[in-house]
Amino acid sequence: MKHQESNIESDTFSTCDFITSSYNIESNNSPTFYGTSSLIRSTLLYDDLRCDTQGRVLLFDISGITFGNVYLNFGTDATAKNCREHICSEILPNMLINSMDSGCIGGDFNCIIDKRDATSNPESKISKGLTRLVKLKNWYDSFRSIHSTAKDFSRYYENSRTDGASRIDRCYHFGNLEVKRAFYVPVAFSDHFCHVVEFRLPSPFKHIISPRSRPIFKIKPEVIKDDIFKEQLSSAVEQ
Repeated sequence: MKHQESNIESDTFSTCDFITSSYNIESNNSPTFYGTSSLIRSTLLYDDLRCDTQGRVLLFDISGITFGNVYLNFGTDATAKNCREHICSEILPNMLINSMDSGCIGGDFNCIIDKRDATSNPESKISKGLTRLVKLKNWYDSFRSIHSTAKDFSRYYENSRTDGASRIDRCYHFGNLEVKRAFYVPVAFSDHFCHVVEFRLPSPFKHIISPRSRPIFKIKPEVIKDDIFKEQLSSAVEQ
């Protein structure tokens, strides 16, 4: 599971037993704290974690497959465009030099390479750097690989000038991965749709690490201090 614009600290999920016992959490916070992060099942052994210095890219490998989380700069101004081009033309290619033969790279690209993926002024959203990277690396748009003519989008917006939609949240795969399902679904906590992709892997993941048991149930401090609770607990212990 991948997230963008997240600020993950060591104690962020300390009160959520399900997440802490079921997942490893890797984050790449930006200098302004909000960056990228990934939840990785605790039963999977991952390695070669690498991050950029601006909280924009997070990569790691699992059983010979490379996974990547990307969050490119937002905006149509020259500064934002130049930052996106720099990441796609220099940062990402360098970070992927030692990537595995198969993998998937997904996230909020904040740009497109296909005019079908934006309803308003798509030419201004095209990234030459990303277009070149996708071609050179033989990446495939996971959604388009099974929905070649669909008109689905991941973000809808309206402003004083126009209403529009774009598919800036995407996943690209390469190598021997095969897409089983790919779709977009709205979520309550974001103005972007969640992009769900399910792959058929060339071989099973190696479950090397034993699953961690769930932590012992913890009682909230305010309950411990309650006089009625103390009385009932004392009575139960005496019995």
